[in-house]
Amino acid sequence: MGLLALLALASPAAVRADDYELEMDEEIQEAIRKHPMVLQWSVRLGGGLGARKLDESKKFVMETHVRADWLWGRPSDRSVRIGPALELRTGHFHTLEGAGGATLLLPMHPGWPLQLSALFGYAARFGNYGGSAPVFVGTAAFGYRSYNYHGRYGLGINFYVTTRTDLTDPRGFEVTGGIEFDLALGLLVPALMIKTAANKGDPDVPEDEEGDYYEGF
Repeated sequence: MGLLALLALASPAAVRADDYELEMDEEIQEAIRKHPMVLQWSVRLGGGLGARKLDESKKFVMETHVRADWLWGRPSDRSVRIGPALELRTGHFHTLEGAGGATLLLPMHPGWPLQLSALFGYAARFGNYGGSAPVFVGTAAFGYRSYNYHGRYGLGINFYVTTRTDLTDPRGFEVTGGIEFDLALGLLVPALMIKTAANKGDPDVPEDEEGDYYEGF
């Protein structure tokens, strides 16, 4: 539950991004002057492995999830950001779980932040996976998380560790770890491949006035 106290103290007013700033070029400084606080969002598809403990029994867990967050902060990949987060998850395809809460992003290096999340939700479990229960979900993730100076969506690829605790008796407990890939990459790359195949050329190579592709220098 220590994540809750950390998130409560880490509002943009309480945590200053100045502590994490490096030298910024004039373009970034101008963007910060024009838009002191900016909201950016990200959606990631993840999968991992772990274990669930209930009473004296332990079970292997294979999970799949979708996580999304909307983080508010200064327009830079060197700034502390905080905002709401949502998660949809299944374990072994025997559970259907949803949770919401908050995520705090702490830049360790430009483009490489530590992300801490505290979520509350409900886990509907089927078969012999255990009883349904409200849950607390705590996640620590580290990886590449860009700041998009030209749009509201920021790409992210993370390694993560998550704990899940049932809030009713018997109190089940899970620990899982894995990797998250940005959902936009999963959609964008196939779209570019289809476009390349349809046009028989590189989608980044411009067309001339007659619609033919040419290579620039």
